[in-house]
Amino acid sequence: MPRSKRRSRSAVNQSPRKRLSAKLRKLRTKIFGRSKRRHVRRYADPALGRLGLFQKLHERNIRYVVLRWFNELPDWPSGEDVDILIDIKDLERVDDLFVRNDQSIPCDVYASTAAKGADMRGLPYYPANLSEQLLESRVMHNGYCYVPDPEKYFLSLAFHAVYHKAESSGLPWDDSTPCEETLADGDHNYASVLRPAVPPQFGDVPMTLVGLHQFLSKQGWAPAIDTIRKYAIFRPCLEDLVPEQISNKDGELL
Repeated sequence: MPRSKRRSRSAVNQSPRKRLSAKLRKLRTKIFGRSKRRHVRRYADPALGRLGLFQKLHERNIRYVVLRWFNELPDWPSGEDVDILIDIKDLERVDDLFVRNDQSIPCDVYASTAAKGADMRGLPYYPANLSEQLLESRVMHNGYCYVPDPEKYFLSLAFHAVYHKAESSGLPWDDSTPCEETLADGDHNYASVLRPAVPPQFGDVPMTLVGLHQFLSKQGWAPAIDTIRKYAIFRPCLEDLVPEQISNKDGELL
């Protein structure tokens, strides 16, 4: 029997209650989506707003940090989403603060370790030990929200520019070989964002992808070789950061 006929006959044999339940499930999925935590990109409840979202996180004692673009609070830069890192243990406790039917306040919500719907293409947004440093050293910013302390803010921003953005960061590859800038609308030239954020104790930090990678390595903030290789799948230029003597897929010395 053709599959279409089997389906139609099965539908006819369903009770009215089952058919109604199926229709309601489809309608609920259409309105609210299949899961509140299906993707990193979420949308804050507009009834709360950004400041209300932060207040709810405080009231629930959520371990979190707002990673960047918080400097102008209570205002927020036009076109910027809210990037939040949350302790994996608290992730499910914030699901109800986001909605699916209003996209006016976009947020990217990442877990402190790899978690479905809260990571970066199967990788933790930051390695777990670095996420813990960010959460452990967080500071309150002007009474509005928790953010990284100045040192960790710069380190996490440099990490983001080099390994998440790479060639689309607007940073040159090194001092002699500038990269081709492929900035999309709304993207930042990270040299202009990073320079004013350098803490005095770090001195003169080179604003190139290679220079920042070397700096982060010295600070213990560069990812492992095998992680760089995984980032290189979607940021191909990062493959050139792997030492020449390491050329197999597992990142082992040959």
